[in-house]
Amino acid sequence: LVAKWIAEYGLPDALDLNYDITRKYTPLWYDEELQGFAAGSGVLY
Repeated sequence: LVAKWIAEYGLPDALDLNYDITRKYTPLWYDEELQGFAAGSGVLY
């Protein structure tokens, strides 16, 4: 299923889907860390 999704929509969309599915199980501090990494490196989050 994942390989088909990647082939059809591309890796960025597959990663977005993974994020949406696992978001409710991911602690808030993890998302805050990613935002900090993005801000420090100049990447949009």
